[in-house]
Amino acid sequence: MVKTVEKAGVTSDWLAWELDGNHRPSRENVSVAANQTIKDGQPISFDASGDAVAFDGTGAVAGVMINGVTTKTEKGAGVILARQARIVPEKLVGVAGDLATVVAGLKTLGITAVRSA
Repeated sequence: MVKTVEKAGVTSDWLAWELDGNHRPSRENVSVAANQTIKDGQPISFDASGDAVAFDGTGAVAGVMINGVTTKTEKGAGVILARQARIVPEKLVGVAGDLATVVAGLKTLGITAVRSA
């Protein structure tokens, strides 16, 4: 019997470069809304309460989740890539709708696309 193993993605798959310095200046701590499963490398937006939710093609892209987070009935905490970085767009996960829309939204935050090697 052949067993298929799928490699889990890691941050370095999609994150090509970010600002160096104390406290990782490209990153931001966020509150994550209840009942969310956001994976590492998944674009996020903010809901009306200012909590991070998985980007679903509506609203503005606000960043990319780092390390992923799952919440149940309570809010949680997470870290997003929020500014001044370079990403490999083809490696982002859970992209709803048009990848070009996500890339354009991230560009307004200073997060630019590079080609995969």
